[in-house]
Amino acid sequence: QAFASIDGILYSKDQKTLIQYPPKKAGDSYAIPEEVETISKYAFAGNSIIKSISIPNSVNKIHSYAFYKCAALEDINIPTEVKTLSMRVFEGCTSLKELVLHNKITKIDYGAFIRCSALEKMQIPESVTVIGGYAFAECSSLKEINLPSGLKELPYAVFEDCTSLETITIPNGIKKIDFNTFLNCTS
Repeated sequence: QAFASIDGILYSKDQKTLIQYPPKKAGDSYAIPEEVETISKYAFAGNSIIKSISIPNSVNKIHSYAFYKCAALEDINIPTEVKTLSMRVFEGCTSLKELVLHNKITKIDYGAFIRCSALEKMQIPESVTVIGGYAFAECSSLKEINLPSGLKELPYAVFEDCTSLETITIPNGIKKIDFNTFLNCTS
């Protein structure tokens, strides 16, 4: 047997990978067990019930789309061993207002926070050197963002349709601001 099912949640046999959390599972909070090291692609995708997820520091990899369209998600932590926020990891988390990022994260990948329409403020740590295109696109409540000094480029459409964006701190080291970076940033 290659899998383990505990309380309806699917894990790898050794329980080091959380593969699938049922999208209609009762309960609005979940604490991922300490033995988990990886959260699979689409693991929580489409869950409209869960509001709070506690991730242990044992987790070192969160795959793309892991929390895709978790519409009720308000509270989640990023463990210190996670270095990259994968592609579209929080796409469509429309209730997520704030997320504290630790200072070991080096990359915020393509579309990581796209369509997080409740996200109001983001303090990106100095450790981040790469932000992917569309990373914050359509974050229509985002008012303020501080960019780290090690960032060299603002990629394509990274803040597109951030209609509430009023304040952004752009470091001196930025060498390139790509096409449509601030498209429809009307504030």
